[in-house]
Amino acid sequence: MLCSANAAAQTWPTRTVTIIVPAAAGGLVDVLSRAVAEPLSQIFGQRFIVENKAGASLIIGTQHVARAAPDGYTLVTNTVGPISAYPYLYSKLPYDPQKDLTPVAMLVFASQLFIVPANLPANNIREFIAHAKANGGKLNYGSVGIGSASHLLMAQFSNRTGIEMTHVAYKGNTPAQAAMMAGEVQAVFLSMQGPLPLIRSGRLKALAIGAPNPSTLLPDIPTLNESGLNGFENQVWFGMLAPTGTPKDIVQALNREINKLLNDPGFRERWITSQGLDAAPMSVEQFHAYLNKNREEMQHMVKISGAKVE
Repeated sequence: MLCSANAAAQTWPTRTVTIIVPAAAGGLVDVLSRAVAEPLSQIFGQRFIVENKAGASLIIGTQHVARAAPDGYTLVTNTVGPISAYPYLYSKLPYDPQKDLTPVAMLVFASQLFIVPANLPANNIREFIAHAKANGGKLNYGSVGIGSASHLLMAQFSNRTGIEMTHVAYKGNTPAQAAMMAGEVQAVFLSMQGPLPLIRSGRLKALAIGAPNPSTLLPDIPTLNESGLNGFENQVWFGMLAPTGTPKDIVQALNREINKLLNDPGFRERWITSQGLDAAPMSVEQFHAYLNKNREEMQHMVKISGAKVE
């Protein structure tokens, strides 16, 4: 199984490997981490466990891994905010994602849905833009936190369409969804997993999806491209990283086995496609190149949003 790995990977692991989740249990980062931990335990013959270190908008858990020993025994599953956006959002960040963390394996892309309350008088993006312009400055949009993908995407959407809305930040998907159903906000970008049952039951309304193509789970929802916003795709990535200095052969061994999982039909159906996610197997080099491009995009989006955290 690992016969091609060189010395470090041949002697690793000899004890438990910890995957840090910088968010609370139950969210997408947590679910993905647990999904890969079990088969990795079987593949490598040592336990891979998930430890939640939530707090400070994912910063606490990310910082913990950035400062951990680069020996292959501490990993982190993370996403766009702490890795790509926060360096441009926070005036002081207790880690440098480019210097302190190294990419291991991309996992999935999660396409964002543009969601509005069920009673909002708009049934597509064009109607929403017209409604927002007719009520200039009166609409609120929600997000799962300052500098989150949902925040930066909506700021970019507002800038692109010339509408004015007030940002209201919440601590996670569930509070943002609840706020929308309570009438506190009139729009939000969210990954599909949480709001899907509410959309199917008619309690929330999805106007568009940021994927390149419509989702098989919501085939009647058009893409943002189809809605007139050419080039406005907004898939959020989730991937695994390790402390910089982790032996390259260990990183390559993890990358190889995780990519096998992502390409396995049973694993993909259970954990990825059935959740409306897109598997994103990449080599370490491809993941690294993607992050470089993503950071440039996030720098631009943070600038558009005008957000800054001291």
